[in-house]
Amino acid sequence: MFNFYNRYYIFRQNDGQFRDFRCDAANNLCSSILGRSGIWSDMNIIARDVHPYFCAEPGRDGFYHVLYQDNSGNINYSKTDGHYVKTFPVLGSRTPSVYNKHLRIVPLGDEVYMFYVLQHDNSFLLAYQQLKNNRPGTPKIVDYVSANSIPCTVLHDPDRNIYAFYQSYDGKYLQLGYKKFSTARKHWSDFTAVTKYQGDCEYPHAIMDPSGTIHLCYQRRAPKLFELVYQQKAPGRNLWSAETVLHSSVHPFDNASVLHVNDRIIVYWVRNDIIYWCSGSMSGDSWTRPARYGFQPGRRLRCISYTDLAAAGGPGYGDGPASRQRLGDGPSHSLSPGVFPGIVNDDGFTLAFMDAGGITGGRQFPHSRQLAVQGRDASGNELKSLVLNIFRKMQEKMGEMKAEWEEIKNEIPGLTSAYMELEKETEKLSLRLSLLENRLSQAAGQCGRTGLSGPAAGQDKSVLPEDCSGPAHGRPDRSPGYTGPVTPRQKTQQAADENAGATGTTAPAAGDRQKVHGTTEARETSAERPKPSLDPEAMKIWEEWQEPAEWTGGDVKTKGS
Repeated sequence: MFNFYNRYYIFRQNDGQFRDFRCDAANNLCSSILGRSGIWSDMNIIARDVHPYFCAEPGRDGFYHVLYQDNSGNINYSKTDGHYVKTFPVLGSRTPSVYNKHLRIVPLGDEVYMFYVLQHDNSFLLAYQQLKNNRPGTPKIVDYVSANSIPCTVLHDPDRNIYAFYQSYDGKYLQLGYKKFSTARKHWSDFTAVTKYQGDCEYPHAIMDPSGTIHLCYQRRAPKLFELVYQQKAPGRNLWSAETVLHSSVHPFDNASVLHVNDRIIVYWVRNDIIYWCSGSMSGDSWTRPARYGFQPGRRLRCISYTDLAAAGGPGYGDGPASRQRLGDGPSHSLSPGVFPGIVNDDGFTLAFMDAGGITGGRQFPHSRQLAVQGRDASGNELKSLVLNIFRKMQEKMGEMKAEWEEIKNEIPGLTSAYMELEKETEKLSLRLSLLENRLSQAAGQCGRTGLSGPAAGQDKSVLPEDCSGPAHGRPDRSPGYTGPVTPRQKTQQAADENAGATGTTAPAAGDRQKVHGTTEARETSAERPKPSLDPEAMKIWEEWQEPAEWTGGDVKTKGS
C-alpha cells in the first residue's frame, strides 16, 4: 500500500549508478547500489533500530546526509558515502516517545539544517537545528504547526534561502503560508499567507523548478467536498497566481504531491494504490482533465523520492546558478527532489510519469536496468557477479522467510494458551448452565407436587361423598345406621351430653339449650383460635367454676345421689 511517509530514497549518481536508502523489515537503515549489471548490491547497514520515517539528501561534498530517529525517539544525524558512516546525536528524548516527527534535512555546503516537528503537551512545534563543523547547535523554534498528517514542507532556493510552508490560524480558519529564512543573516521573516479561503487549507506540497519558481499544491475543505488546488510564485516576487482547482472529491487528498517532469507540472494523488493525475504547463495556465495512470496492477506501489545528481548546480542543492542537463535523449528533470509513485524490484525500479516518449501517453519510465547497461556489454566477470548477486538475493529472501517463520512459531504458544483459556471458560459456563437447568427442574417438580397435594388435603370439600366408598380410601364407613359425617358442633354436643351423664346431671331444658349451645359454640370458636397457653388467672377461674343449679335439677341425677 502506498504510504507517503515511508519513503524509498533513490539517487542517480554522476557515474550513472543508482544508490538507495531504505528501512528494511528489521528496522535497519540500509544502503545499496544498482550497478551496471542491473542488480542491487549487498546492503550496507547505516544504523539499526530505526523508525521507518527518515529523510536522506545528498550534499555537494559527495556525502549523503541522513536524519532519522531511533526506537527510543532520539533524533540522530549520519553522514555517509555508502560505506563510511559517521553519526552524531541531534536531539535526545527525555522519555521514549516515537512518532512521526516529519524530519527534513537541508545540506548547504558546510552547513546542514535539520527540521523536525515536536509534540509539546497538546501543541506541535516546528523546530530546527544547524550543524556546522560536525557540531549540532541548539534547537530553535520556527512556529506552531497543526497536528495533521502533513503539517509542513521545506525547500530552498539558489540563494540559500529556506522556505517553510505550514498552516496558521487567521482567527476563523487555518490558512497556508510560509516563513523565509536567510542563512546569511540567520533571520526568519514574518509569516506570509498564501491562501485566503473561507475554509481550512492543509497538506502543503511544494517544489522549486530550475528557474526558481515555486509550485504549490494543497487541499482545501469546501462545504461538502475536498478540493485539490494549485498555485505558483515567480522568483523575486511575492505575488502568487490565482487558485486553480484541479479536482474535487469526497475523499481527502492526503497522498498527493507535485512534480516537475519534461517541462511539465504533474500533480497526482494516490487512492487504494491507484494513481490519478493532472498535467499542466510550466506557467500553470492550462491543465488536463484528471485521469487514471496506466500502471501495471497487482504490484506493490512505493513512495520513492528520486533525485538525479547529474543535474547538479541547480536550486535543488544550491550553490550554483539554476541550470539543468538532459540525460541523453531523455526528459529533463526538476532539480529539487521529487516524490514519485513507483515500483522497486530485485533488478531495478520503475517510476511513474518518467518515460522518454512523453507523459501524455501514461507509459512507464524505461526500466532503470536498461539505463544502467545502455551501450555496454556484460563481460564474464559481470555475468559472474550477476549470478552471485542473484544467489545472494535468494539467500536474503530465504533468511526473511525464516525470520517470519520464527516469529510465527513464537506467536503459536501464546495463541495456544489463549485457546486453552477460552476452552476452560467454555467448560465453566457449560457447568453453570447445567446447574441452572437442574435447579429449574427441581423448582418445577416442587411446584407440581404442591399443586397435586392441594385437592387431596381438601378432598372433603371438592369430592362428593357418594364418589368415595369404604374405609379402603380412608373415609367413614357408610353402614345402614350412618347418618353422615359428624360436624364439630355435633361433636361438642355429644361431649356435653357424655359429660352430663358421667356426672349424674341432667341435660338442660329445651329453653336453655340455646344458651348451652351458644356457650358451647363460643367455646368451640375459642378453642379453634390458636393460643399458646392459659394464663394463671384464667386457670384459677376455671378451677373455681361451679355448675349452674339448673344442670342438677333435672330428672337425671349424678352417680352420687
